Amino acid sequence: MPYSLYEIKPFTHQVPSKLPLNLRRDLSKLTPRIYRSNREQGAMTKRITVAKITDLEPGSCLSVEADGIGVALFNVNGRIYALDNTCPHAGGPLGEGTLAGEVVECPWHGWRYSVTTGERLENPEFKVACYEVQVTGDLIQVSVPANS
Repeated sequence: MPYSLYEIKPFTHQVPSKLPLNLRRDLSKLTPRIYRSNREQGAMTKRITVAKITDLEPGSCLSVEADGIGVALFNVNGRIYALDNTCPHAGGPLGEGTLAGEVVECPWHGWRYSVTTGERLENPEFKVACYEVQVTGDLIQVSVPANS
């Protein structure tokens, strides 16, 4: 029996087991990744300086790299937040998105995330990793997994 991609529910996290193995493998590559923060994972972290506070005006966002990890920085009324820079939908750079209050919109397809929790507003099951931020003097530091 042939299968149609239209039979697969969107936003599911498991590939249906009724599908042929080769199609399941292909679809599993497209399944969105669900992230937890470093603290939720219990991972060892290291603090990396990624920018200066003057690089990130209030109401703006910025893409940076921390030890090989893409990080999106956000300045919400003087408070700095950091998320994984990769949108789970199609890999868009969240740090190049549009920030409105505590919500960033991915520049590629408009998926919106809370910069405080990393959750997608329309479907909280989709989440990007949140990184702990510390501002020391005029330097923005982000805690990333030590094993990266």
